Amino acid sequence: MNANSIWNDYQFSLFFLQKPDSRTITVALSRLFGENSAQIGWIAAGTVMAAIPSILV
Repeated sequence: MNANSIWNDYQFSLFFLQKPDSRTITVALSRLFGENSAQIGWIAAGTVMAAIPSILV
């Protein structure tokens, strides 16, 4: 059930929050994946930054 709510949060952010300053971190990270390449270093750093608040709580 938790995974479903996380996926719904991703879809809502992807479709309705189009301004770069209002995107959630999951949408911002997904934009680092290109059609033929991915910026793995930036994605890894962003993932760690996104996980830090959950780890601290």
